[in-house]
Amino acid sequence: MPAMKYKRNALNNEAIRKSAKLCELQDALVIPLQPDSNPGNVKGGVKNQTLATSFHQHRWEVIHSAKSGLELATDVVFLNKTAETSKYIKGCYLFGGPLFSNFGHFLAECIHRLWAFEYQSKVNEIYFDGVVILPQCAEKPGLLRRITYQLPPVFIETLNYLGIPKSKIKYQFSAVTYEQLHVPQQASYFRSQIPIGQEYKAFLSRCERRNGINGSIAGYQNVYVSRTNFSLKGAIAGESYLESFLERNEFHIFYPENHSIVEQLQTYKSAKEIVFAEGGALHVLELLGDIAANIYVIARRPKSQRVFTAMLEARAKNFIFFTSVVTLPSLFVPEQSDKTAHGSAISVVAIDALVTFLQNSLQVDIAKFVLGDFTAAVERDLQGYYDYYKELTPGNESTKKIAMEKYQKQVNSMEGYSNLKLDG
Repeated sequence: MPAMKYKRNALNNEAIRKSAKLCELQDALVIPLQPDSNPGNVKGGVKNQTLATSFHQHRWEVIHSAKSGLELATDVVFLNKTAETSKYIKGCYLFGGPLFSNFGHFLAECIHRLWAFEYQSKVNEIYFDGVVILPQCAEKPGLLRRITYQLPPVFIETLNYLGIPKSKIKYQFSAVTYEQLHVPQQASYFRSQIPIGQEYKAFLSRCERRNGINGSIAGYQNVYVSRTNFSLKGAIAGESYLESFLERNEFHIFYPENHSIVEQLQTYKSAKEIVFAEGGALHVLELLGDIAANIYVIARRPKSQRVFTAMLEARAKNFIFFTSVVTLPSLFVPEQSDKTAHGSAISVVAIDALVTFLQNSLQVDIAKFVLGDFTAAVERDLQGYYDYYKELTPGNESTKKIAMEKYQKQVNSMEGYSNLKLDG
């Protein structure tokens, strides 16, 4: 089936291509993600002799690495070992890339090829028969699972926000050769130390306008983006008290998981001051071309600034990180794993530094901050985190035991928390 064409729209062809390139392939084999794939080891993708390595999945080097640059996430050796398939689909398709189940990683790593859907239709008058997506699954899905598979609504909404209608999404669970496959490069990378290009920003700004995100809706001037509903999966100890303190200082407490993507973006575009507890909600800003609000990030990890600075630098004029924080050993060991999930760790802020940050950066009334109440909230969270995972069956018992011993030792070495009972 030949590619259908629409009336040409006035977009700058060369300007858009400066952000990322596009490769048009004939008879391209697409291999689904294997069950042991993860964002750092992508076993799946496009196999074609004419496809350059730069079109595979990439991410920036880990923040503690001595190197600085893009690293290849696609397991090319795995792709090369995969045999050709007799399954052949005619037509013209866009390769959307892998789709990770964690929403934060989805935003940071899985949406930045989709600029090509608009580009090809409006610049080159090409209408795609579908957008090929490779879902991440814990185990190889059976026939029924393949037929009934659906993304969570927030993923569908995000794709639609970027111009990809639900009817065009093609989930792929088996190897298929496509007659025509257009493979875009990522226009943004996870942990990138380089801000996105102006052309990609322009695309994101067009998405804003198309979805009515303009900052003109009367909203809340001061917003605190909370993670208190995720106290066991990547928390800041004592956040419930910090939340109530900021509410007393006229901050609106915002729980992004209770709102649509459009509602979240409208809230952020309308605000003047936004404080984020570091988490997936911060990645939602990757959907915006720019944001006028002053951004403050209370980090859960000391080096978070290196993860998010380039992303914020491209969009916000003013942003500040609070990084006086200690990340305790994670106690969550996923099923079928012998490693703890670092993203599920709980963190403890330096109290004196936090008070200084609240007073000097946010310029709030510190007289309303009761040190004893905050310390008590921290202790409750540290104890609650420990007690929860103590009873939870881990993926690997010995890994859990070692992690709990490290957690006990580190917490017991901290001054000011005398009421904890970490008895192993």
